Amino acid sequence: MTVFVVQYVWWFAVCRELLRVRLRVSPHKTISGKALCVFMFFVYVALVAMLRHRTMGTDTNMYTGMFQSLAMKSSLDFSAVDGKAPVFVIIEWIIAMISSHPQMYIATFSLIVAVGFAVYIYRSSCNVSFSCFLYIGMTTFYFTMNGMRQATAEALAFNAYLDLRKNIKSVRGWVLYVMALGIHPSCAIFLPGIFFARMATKNSVKKMTVISVASAVALGGLITAAINLFTAIFPAYAAYGGGAGVLGRSQQQGRIIIYYMFLGGIAFLYTIRRWHSKTSDMDYPNCVFGAVLGILFFRNDLVKRMALYYLFPYTAFIPTVFQLYPKGERNFLYVMCFIALAVFAMWNLLENKSSIVPYRLFFM
Repeated sequence: MTVFVVQYVWWFAVCRELLRVRLRVSPHKTISGKALCVFMFFVYVALVAMLRHRTMGTDTNMYTGMFQSLAMKSSLDFSAVDGKAPVFVIIEWIIAMISSHPQMYIATFSLIVAVGFAVYIYRSSCNVSFSCFLYIGMTTFYFTMNGMRQATAEALAFNAYLDLRKNIKSVRGWVLYVMALGIHPSCAIFLPGIFFARMATKNSVKKMTVISVASAVALGGLITAAINLFTAIFPAYAAYGGGAGVLGRSQQQGRIIIYYMFLGGIAFLYTIRRWHSKTSDMDYPNCVFGAVLGILFFRNDLVKRMALYYLFPYTAFIPTVFQLYPKGERNFLYVMCFIALAVFAMWNLLENKSSIVPYRLFFM
């Protein structure tokens, strides 16, 4: 638990202060405080994830076992993931050629995830320091040590999202997105998010609000059929659907719906501030869609996991919203958001839903 508490101290005492620094590495080149802040924060995050014991994280032990089985084979074998994640298996195979030790597997994917999310925050946020906190506060980091394969796919998909929302013909964007699909097919659920973002720059906040809410409600009407179809194609996720559509199993439902309502409230702060604007922030429709979807279907674990793709953009969107308010109000919003999400994150750690507490180093 101490390791995770120290993250807050590291963020507050070191990373935030680095924003004021400019590091001169040559007569003609300096490294900005923004880059130093993100780099130092994710160095800590990456080391925590890379050096953890294989028993930490609900799915980690399963995946390391699959990796060791693959390492013993003389050729590529896609059967371990039902042939649905060829890129993931290829990366595993490359790692196995270097070392079949499970820690090499954990360290490699943890590094990919950390770099991917760090680059996303650096590219997208107007306040990288607070976005780094949100990476912990919204419990994304804890999830990455549990759902490592999906987290790897998300790290690629979100960077593809940044490319494709600006230029739908971006080769790099489509390469990253196809790779993400080849790691975790659930990335397909985020494809509409790219088009939502592109629509936002050409349509008013009023129109995007209606489109986002209506889309989430419409998905609600189809959700049971969608889950049945998804779990038929990807049976590994049947447990998340609970076999009962929107009435599936759920834990800590009260806290989860408060969390979704809290995020929806932040989106509402943007709505009331920019209601008459003829364009909207590119993250806005996805954030509204994700919050509404989460509120309507907070009981269903599969939907919650799918909604993660639409909630992570809040990492960059929240600072954007707060910047719309005068300094006094803005500081108040930052403080309240920090307190609320710090409590939420610590509560998650105490419940240990991702099986990452207590923290253990791999050699212990």
